[in-house]
Amino acid sequence: MAQTQTNTPTPFYYADELRDVASLIDLVVAGGGVDSHSAAMLGDVIDKILECANYVERRVDA
Repeated sequence: MAQTQTNTPTPFYYADELRDVASLIDLVVAGGGVDSHSAAMLGDVIDKILECANYVERRVDA
């Protein structure tokens, strides 16, 4: 009986995707695409996204 391989993403894939989103947000902020107040708020969002990515990897490694 042949086994079928699934393309289920790993948690590390999702952690990498979260980091990519954080990088894109950072590019918009660095490019001056938002005002200073929004830039500060987006900085907090970036921190939380990266925190989530690190959490995912820590949970997988545990």
